[in-house]
Amino acid sequence: MKLITTVLALCSVYGVTSFTLQTPGKASTALFSETEQGVDYLNMFPQEIAMQRIEGGGTVRTYQMPPDADRCQYVLKSEGRPLKCVVELWLGPLRRTHAMDVSVEDGSKTPFRATLKFRPGGPQVLRVKSSTGNHLPLSAGVYVPDPARRAELAANTEDLFDRSEKTRVQGQSVGGGGSAVRLFPIANEVEAVQVLIWAINTGKKSCKAKIEVLQGPNNIKQLYDLHLGGGSQPYHAVIETPGEGTVLRMQNKKFVEDGLFEVVVLPYKWSYKSARGMGGATQEWWQ
Repeated sequence: MKLITTVLALCSVYGVTSFTLQTPGKASTALFSETEQGVDYLNMFPQEIAMQRIEGGGTVRTYQMPPDADRCQYVLKSEGRPLKCVVELWLGPLRRTHAMDVSVEDGSKTPFRATLKFRPGGPQVLRVKSSTGNHLPLSAGVYVPDPARRAELAANTEDLFDRSEKTRVQGQSVGGGGSAVRLFPIANEVEAVQVLIWAINTGKKSCKAKIEVLQGPNNIKQLYDLHLGGGSQPYHAVIETPGEGTVLRMQNKKFVEDGLFEVVVLPYKWSYKSARGMGGATQEWWQ
């Protein structure tokens, strides 16, 4: 695979994070494994994943997780229509351990991809439910990695989190004070970012976060409402950020006592032409 020397890195100035270019150097913003032959870039998602159409009107589709599985990957998109759905992970009939409410202006332009980590064992089911609007179908793909690939993803997720700059997002006061809001302005050449949320260093409590992608003042193009039942499990998502003037805004929806988590926001895909004034191809982080 082609190893590009121009990489994108995070810099933080007074608590506001933005993307800048660095060249040359190792791609510290990408998931990779080091071998005797050098750096081996890994594709985070399968090149081909089976997609199933889910009709609108509150249609439900479920995916049974194998007993030994500890993570799955899901992809959501639509055919030029708004993408509105809820993704949940249920442990048995009563306990919901994960929920992601997705509301996207255009699901073909900005599909959503995520890797969901959970504890193995038990009758766990991933549930995707469309919105109540009959005119808003969607396509969903769910992939459960084999043991070798699960170990590979786990090692690279931990490596990415350990070596990257982390931003703490504090919860609100029980007395009614506001919770922390973090802004991540995205450079124009960055076409997608990877967002990694984890509370492993901050108490391992459950997390609730609102993630917005804006273009212009309060012009929300994408809205994600995330609930993680256990903060000891990482949540790793890829969010498309096409166009100019994009800002990712994140807010903690829990409390000071148990809602603190850390987030890593890094480039995932960028326009090589825009970044270097050369060619016209879009570069993924594993190329």
